[in-house]
Amino acid sequence: MSVKDLEYTGLETAATIDADNYLEIAAAAHGVTLGLMTEDYIGYYGTPYAASVSGSTVTAKQASQVFDALQKDLLQKLAEQEGSQTEAPSAVLSTSTQTDDYQYEYTVEGECGGSVSMVSDGEYTYSYSEDEDATPEIDTRLETEGEDVEISYNDYCVYLDDDVTEVVVNGSGEIEYNYLEERDYVADTYHVENGYEGISSVDAVIGEASFSLGMTYQYEYMYDSAYDSDSGNYLYDPDTYVRERKSNYAVSSPAGTGYYTYTESCSVDEADYTSTNCEDAELLEVDGVTYKIDGYAENDDGVNIDIYLADYGYVSVDDGTSYPVLCADGSGIESGQLTINSGEITIDYSSCTSATVTYDGVGEIIEQ
Repeated sequence: MSVKDLEYTGLETAATIDADNYLEIAAAAHGVTLGLMTEDYIGYYGTPYAASVSGSTVTAKQASQVFDALQKDLLQKLAEQEGSQTEAPSAVLSTSTQTDDYQYEYTVEGECGGSVSMVSDGEYTYSYSEDEDATPEIDTRLETEGEDVEISYNDYCVYLDDDVTEVVVNGSGEIEYNYLEERDYVADTYHVENGYEGISSVDAVIGEASFSLGMTYQYEYMYDSAYDSDSGNYLYDPDTYVRERKSNYAVSSPAGTGYYTYTESCSVDEADYTSTNCEDAELLEVDGVTYKIDGYAENDDGVNIDIYLADYGYVSVDDGTSYPVLCADGSGIESGQLTINSGEITIDYSSCTSATVTYDGVGEIIEQ
């Protein structure tokens, strides 16, 4: 299944609410909040209701939790098998280089049937050079590692819900990993490059719900640092520092398709070269509309989200007089209240099918 590289290009300023837009803003607040709240039902211990109920709750924010759940048991078993692998070579004196090529193949049986197989091809190189008589003196170390991994799910079955709900998965995934570290002991500097990228596409049946999941992710981390005798710290070079992360998710069912993108970008603090500053962003597509979000919404435990709407700007959504509580099947919010911009709009829930939106003293019923 294909993912989307979501982008938000709308207004970043605070929204102005009026009689012409309050219902659209309320519907967006409801849809995003419900989508985030149902995340609780797609973790290790819950049923993924959001995958099967309505288009507004099919959000790939939850897909990340599904992937975690599917691979929890798998990764633990792989780690146990990896205990017998050849360890990386230890440090070598004088000038030498050692390269190890390796290939590992694993097959893990599912808790309730099926299997998953993994093939890993990699190379590890360790180089060490030391010459005190050289001009300038040489005392360096270089490590590189690269690995390509292919994963194949074949009716792989694991349990959620304390061994009650079965998850059966078919599909595949790929991961590519690279690492390089150079250390100059004379100059007392480091150069590090680290990156990985991956893609997964699977069909899953969880309980009675069938849907497809797609995921891509990229990570790049590179820096140069040098020891500063005045401060006694290693300082990053702001001109070469890079730390970028992006994850895209998609989930699809007969009820609809949702997409989610997470990005993170970091740079060196201009006032303190020993530290960095990071900015992240979450983008969520609900019913074909992309929103930028910042905050959280948890079932029966509070809501605090800034939601950015392209045409209007951002609004702040919070729980009101009582926390919103999901319906038993996750199809809607059965009770509680949401407030938008400190009560400029209120959404009151008293059933799983509708809600009352109040603006400027006038209430209107909307469907969930």
